[in-house]
Amino acid sequence: MTTKFLTQLRGWFASKLVPWFTPYWEAKKLHEGSPHGLFTKGKGLYRDLTPLEIEDAAHCPRLARAIQLYQECVEREKDAERLLNHGMALHQIGLVRHRQGKLDTAQKAYEDALALLEDLPDAEVLPTISTCHFRLAEIFLEHGNKRAASEHLEKSYSIDESLNDKGGLVMSSELRRMI
Repeated sequence: MTTKFLTQLRGWFASKLVPWFTPYWEAKKLHEGSPHGLFTKGKGLYRDLTPLEIEDAAHCPRLARAIQLYQECVEREKDAERLLNHGMALHQIGLVRHRQGKLDTAQKAYEDALALLEDLPDAEVLPTISTCHFRLAEIFLEHGNKRAASEHLEKSYSIDESLNDKGGLVMSSELRRMI
């Protein structure tokens, strides 16, 4: 079985057995199921998106509902002091807002997620930390801050290297050429 399938299966079981996980799971399905929700192959970088693709994502009702559900998760997880879940929901908000071209909102969500996740001992969170740093590098590059972009990209690259994430390393190399 593939890792993606196992992750989906685990998420489905959690959504049935753990009441507070259900809204997160529903949001993730809406987000990933939207034709405007993910950075796709060939369009993995924000700069690869056309203005129309960004605009379509900004007006996608599935993504609007996903944001509502993720925000519910953030509030609930914050109140329950479940830092991992809180940080993961913030990361997802960052991804949606980034794809919608709302870079300032995405930046804040990524930074807030990192503030929660970077100190956790859970190794499973490393890919999310890497993604936050990578997407922050993109945002800083869009704003013309190459120094900050480089700092975040190096953090992402280092994590991807430790995880032997070949896809992440390729994306980082692409972004590095732009910086």
